[in-house]
Amino acid sequence: MIKKFMISATLAGVVFAQGGFVEDADKMAAANSRYKAASISEVKICADDTKVMIEGKIVKKLGGDKYEFVDDKGDKITVEINEEDFRGQRIAKNTNIRIKGEVDKDANGVEIDTDWLEIAIVEW
Repeated sequence: MIKKFMISATLAGVVFAQGGFVEDADKMAAANSRYKAASISEVKICADDTKVMIEGKIVKKLGGDKYEFVDDKGDKITVEINEEDFRGQRIAKNTNIRIKGEVDKDANGVEIDTDWLEIAIVEW
């Protein structure tokens, strides 16, 4: 009897764990759909606070938490990346990355305030 209970409890744990995983994947997909994939030239004409997703490379640190970012067309933009946004990832100069963030327009120009940063997987 106890053995049957232990097996049932273990199986229930596996089922609930899988359900939680799917729920997290659904939340992630919903969160990703809020970001508009854009080139840097498109970002520069977006409205303030527009959620965008760009791909490219960090080419240099400008100071503090600001970096110069360039896409595959050679267009550049300043991105603000807080230390916690790196999530322990080491990003080299030639690493292709994907940034999800919000357009920040003010009197000084257009920047992207990073919400999420990840290494972009290059498809062959």
